[in-house]
Amino acid sequence: MSSLKGAFFFIITALYIIAYIIFVLIRELFGYGLHGAIRLRQQVGRGIIAINGIKRSVKGSIPKGTYLFISNHRTFMDPIMQAPEAAFIPVAMSEIADWPIMGRGIRASGIVYVKRESKSSRKATREAVAKALEDGYSVIVYPEGGTSDLPTTKDFKAGTFRIAAENNIPIIPMAVDYKNPSFYWTSNKSFVAHVIYTFSKKMEVKVSYGPPMMNTDPEALLEATRSWINKELLQMRVEWGKE
Repeated sequence: MSSLKGAFFFIITALYIIAYIIFVLIRELFGYGLHGAIRLRQQVGRGIIAINGIKRSVKGSIPKGTYLFISNHRTFMDPIMQAPEAAFIPVAMSEIADWPIMGRGIRASGIVYVKRESKSSRKATREAVAKALEDGYSVIVYPEGGTSDLPTTKDFKAGTFRIAAENNIPIIPMAVDYKNPSFYWTSNKSFVAHVIYTFSKKMEVKVSYGPPMMNTDPEALLEATRSWINKELLQMRVEWGKE
């Protein structure tokens, strides 16, 4: 029964996202800007949370401005859980760009694609992130380079911290975690199988937003950001343990 429930909500959520993608493509044809598409994506995030009955608690707030958001990474749901409060362009794997229609639509909604195994692509990604920030768009990066089921974060890749340090861009650290660790996408399940599993269970999520951080030393900035996120992740598990 739970699998049927997951498949049902997967289909409903997919149709909802497809409707959004089509709308974004139509907006692009008429020359509407990216800021509006990002705001619409925030509304889609709220809709997915409501449709699936996800219980989400939020700590902290985000001041107005342009930021480099840095977060730990648990599952494909992370950007959806963070979108309601944070208007950002995500960095995602380039394979998504090849999805029929969806890839083009996601690009129109604002995204930076990266081939993680390619040095030249990673360099191009850093340049694209810097350009987006220069143009006034906030960007979210998951510097672990993949999902993790560790109590705290894996080592962070330093590239985006150099961008922030060299261009005086404030970083806002973000922590996200799920009460049930089975939601972490660290198994060999396919994307679709994991989505169906996710939507078949009751989900409880905690999201924390930290204070803006700036430093001209990228290593110091990395350590301060990671330390804040790790502290929040450990606190989340403590809070859930008391519930």
